Amino acid sequence: MLAVGLAFMAHPASASPAAPTGHVNVDLAEEADLQFNIGVDQYRQGQYQAALEHLLASNRLVPNHNVVYNIARAYEQLGRFAEAYRHYADFAANEASPEARDDARKALDRIRPQVALVTIESTPPGATIYVDRADLGARGQTPATLAVPAGEHTILLEMAGFDGQSADGVRAEIGHAAAVALTLDRIVGHLTVRGEPAEAEIRLDTADGPVVGHLPASLDVAPGGHTLYLTAPGRRAAQLPVQVAARTSALVEAVLAPLTGTLVLDADESAARVEIDGRVAGFTPTVLDAVPVGRHRLRVSLPGYRPFEREVNLSADARVSLSAELVPQNQVTAASRTRQSLDDAPASVSIISHEELRAFGAETVYEALAGTRGVYQTNDGTYQALGFRGFSRPGDYGNRVLVQLDGHTMNDDMAGSSYVGQDFQTDLGAVERIEVVRGPGSALYGTNAFFGVINVVTVDRDALPSPQASVATAGDGHTRLRLAGGTRFGEKAGLWASASGARSGGSALTLAGAGAGEQHTRDADGTEAFTVQGKAFWGDFTLSGNFNRRDKRIPTGAFGTLLGDPRAHSQDDRGFVELRYDPTLDGAFHLSARTWLDHYAFRGTYPYEAPPNDVGVQRDRWDGLWTGAEVRGQLKLLDQLSLTAGAEGRVELQADLGSRNENERTLSEDARFQVYSGYLVTDFAPLKRLGFSLGARLDHFSTIGNAFSPRLATLIHPTDDGVLKLIVGQAFRAPGPYEAFYSDGGQTQIAAGGLQAETVRTLEAEYDHHLPGDIDLTGDIFFNQIAHLVDLTPVTSTACASADCVQYRNLSDRVVTLGAELEARRSWRHGGMLAATYAWQRTGVGGFDRTISNSPIHLVSLKHAVALGRTGATLANSLRAESGRLANDGRHTQATYLWDTTITGEAVPGRLSYGFGVRNLTNARVMHPVSNELAPVQTVSQPGRTVFATLTASY
Repeated sequence: MLAVGLAFMAHPASASPAAPTGHVNVDLAEEADLQFNIGVDQYRQGQYQAALEHLLASNRLVPNHNVVYNIARAYEQLGRFAEAYRHYADFAANEASPEARDDARKALDRIRPQVALVTIESTPPGATIYVDRADLGARGQTPATLAVPAGEHTILLEMAGFDGQSADGVRAEIGHAAAVALTLDRIVGHLTVRGEPAEAEIRLDTADGPVVGHLPASLDVAPGGHTLYLTAPGRRAAQLPVQVAARTSALVEAVLAPLTGTLVLDADESAARVEIDGRVAGFTPTVLDAVPVGRHRLRVSLPGYRPFEREVNLSADARVSLSAELVPQNQVTAASRTRQSLDDAPASVSIISHEELRAFGAETVYEALAGTRGVYQTNDGTYQALGFRGFSRPGDYGNRVLVQLDGHTMNDDMAGSSYVGQDFQTDLGAVERIEVVRGPGSALYGTNAFFGVINVVTVDRDALPSPQASVATAGDGHTRLRLAGGTRFGEKAGLWASASGARSGGSALTLAGAGAGEQHTRDADGTEAFTVQGKAFWGDFTLSGNFNRRDKRIPTGAFGTLLGDPRAHSQDDRGFVELRYDPTLDGAFHLSARTWLDHYAFRGTYPYEAPPNDVGVQRDRWDGLWTGAEVRGQLKLLDQLSLTAGAEGRVELQADLGSRNENERTLSEDARFQVYSGYLVTDFAPLKRLGFSLGARLDHFSTIGNAFSPRLATLIHPTDDGVLKLIVGQAFRAPGPYEAFYSDGGQTQIAAGGLQAETVRTLEAEYDHHLPGDIDLTGDIFFNQIAHLVDLTPVTSTACASADCVQYRNLSDRVVTLGAELEARRSWRHGGMLAATYAWQRTGVGGFDRTISNSPIHLVSLKHAVALGRTGATLANSLRAESGRLANDGRHTQATYLWDTTITGEAVPGRLSYGFGVRNLTNARVMHPVSNELAPVQTVSQPGRTVFATLTASY
């Protein structure tokens, strides 16, 4: 044994520990070296117990793993194999030299059969090991293999932050190894973290440490004080101290404030709606604080203008200023059934914007078109109508003008009348713009588009109205209430609805005629009306509906009734539902399809003297119900060439015309009919400054047969700022069931014979030029020739109850019109606009010498609106003048001069608006010619000075 030990002492690993690693006190090093040398001498002499004492003392003074090896050898020589195993193992774990480690492993292998071993592991590792009792001192850290005396032992593990664990009855046997594996439970406190935003990242104790959870979170943490670091994109980081006790729960609430900036928005038009990411945020001008950082879609919109859209990237605490330039939306759909600019439209077009409607206080289409180039008004006390280019026959009620609501025809199926007063809508609150298209439109629309088309466009899916309530009153006892609102269910789904009602006592009227002198009525002109309308959309589908009822007293003694009798009235019900499909297709093809169900009902009550001297009360009725469908496709073949083709069908499901008095039923007619149509429009621009639009439509009526309607428009751009339109076309109008069949038994009217369709051929040239400053100049000349005009003509017949009555007939002579129009307009900009128009025309039967009735030769208008400083208010004035009109009795009305003035504004921008004004400010006397149905009355007075006011609150 001594030989082995001496041989080992010569090994380099036994070198003196005079130079241990690190800084050591010199005296301790000398003493440790002395103890080492004594131990070596004792070992050589075979005094292993004494050598062990000195070696242990040396290692205690200055620990050295070489000395540990010598200690292990001394224990081995003494036969204390358990202690030797432990020191060999310590040496192997810390020795850098491969040769020395190999020696230690050989020594371990040599004595392993002589010891009882216990292999100890823990989860987590690094636990301090005690054998049998903790006061005996630690035996290392897990994982470890310990040599222990044979027998049963208790293994104890301890680790800071964990509950201690022990294994009892661990049996150790010589030459064998027992295994102990223990799991230590961490000593923790429970921390619940709640707040906003969801998924915010949580770090513990260090701002750049690993993410330990996301809001909301439940965390197990070591007892004591901690700091939570919370971060989320677009939010300000939060640092929260928290104290957690062992085995208890703590709650922390954390709300990360958004990182925000400020947007300062202005627009060249006030009260424009501001939307951020699809949500209404205010109205211009506005300062929007606390706008979250990041990219946002900004949209500024105002009816009648193209929306201003911009993407804004806002950084934290930044202040971004933007000025939105709103360009007037001078686009029209009614001219060719596709959206296009006014310059490209193959017709003479005017746009009445939402701003203009609001500034001038218009409540009806009749009022809105007052002062529009070439358009004039007619009101016989029961119905209002609009004349185009010198033509508005009394009693026809605008049946040669097609009126549409979002492209849906609103003319009735009884007489084809176009409704433009409260018999159309009680107000225009949901209207975005009105498109006025002059000239023949039958090439696109068929019957009734004789002189022009009026398309009333309501708000679309991109500009849903906010909830609002409106109330209005006027000096003639008129009151009106409207409720409306819209909502969006997603990017492509939403709806809006509107309900309004109006009531009026009416104006005092003066009735005049060659055979009647002047008569006056008062409190006989009452009106009640209401409208319900709405639109819902989802994806490519749009469902729209409208119902309007108007009950109007007849104050004029029409049809020879008792003048001022309260029983005299007419009721018109007009409604429809339409489903439209406009799929979004890629490429050059666009498809549109729609189907509809329409209803029109009329009730007329006409009091006469009671039997037996007269017929008592005459009651007329009409019940119409029809359905139809249309499919239209547009194909863009080249940049310069596109084709639009469509097919349309309409079937009358019910068309009952009836009349009776207290003596008998005088009329019962089933007037159902069908119409089938096809049309094609070609737009071709072979040169940059030259384009053509050629359209044609073929309509087949079950009543009158076929009608062919062509139209050719040539568009020449001599300059970048001007366009010359040369238009030639033909239109038709099929007589309605009322004209063809109505008779009241000869009391005032007898049924017509076989009526032919009317046709009109037109030639027109219009030049538009754009000047700097948003000023447009327009000049137009036109010629119309009408054949087979249907006219209500006095007749003498045995079928008449008296000597004379009236009957619808086709005129044998052609009716011709020659006219010219001029307009200078500054578009609505910066709260103001200016429009001056002049129209001249001559219309006659068989020539210009036989002037037709109700056709003013001269029309002049001046419309001006201006912002009143910084008050947010707008002052608008409308001045109109027209020459006298010929009445059926051969007399002319006097020239008229009308002045309307209005002030509108917003008391709270975007929330509370107001308007008040005066129509016919000078109380001018105005008389309109009326039809022979009112004979001997030939003219009816129009309202005098009327004060009105309106107030609208929006949410």
